[in-house]
Amino acid sequence: MNRQILERRFCRSQWIQSLALLVALSAGCHGYLEFEGQTHPVTFAALPETECPAGWTGDTVPTAHVEDLEGDLSQLFGDIGEQADSELLSRNAGAVDAFRLVSLSLQMTDAATAMDMQSSFGFLAGIEIYAESSKADSTLPRVLIAWNAIIPEGATTLPLQINQEVDLHPYRAEGLRITTDLVGRSCLRREVTFEASYLALVRPTR
Repeated sequence: MNRQILERRFCRSQWIQSLALLVALSAGCHGYLEFEGQTHPVTFAALPETECPAGWTGDTVPTAHVEDLEGDLSQLFGDIGEQADSELLSRNAGAVDAFRLVSLSLQMTDAATAMDMQSSFGFLAGIEIYAESSKADSTLPRVLIAWNAIIPEGATTLPLQINQEVDLHPYRAEGLRITTDLVGRSCLRREVTFEASYLALVRPTR
């Protein structure tokens, strides 16, 4: 993944953010219901000192971190999907027909444990999050759904830019799989527990 491409996406997203929010809100006039929530926390494991020395830096994220992060994000997105189902049920609105994210932010549950880049989101310099179908013969493409190209070294929150054009419902129907492209800065020497806050639009079946 090209760091410059990530940075251009981030900068471009700044001037379109207001327009994107306007589009998201106007969608509510076309059968979408808006709701917000917070997921259950997940814990991102640290690496042993032999694999993650103090002060280590590098742009290649360790494989164990990639696998753990994709697993944690899949759990968070699954949680959001279940909350969307529950939201419609509570409103007696039927089943989900379409589901789009408007905003998403990851937060460490204990920011006081973030001492440096090896104990915070700062072990990453950039992240792209993709949705895929887990169905073997699926025709759904791998699609970018969220990203952050400029992550501070000691970040305890990770706000993400959102591709609001993506309907996640077809992916959920076939088994949503979350994958990532990452730009590394270091590795984690201390585990990070985090949760997600989100705003979403969900359209019930007619």
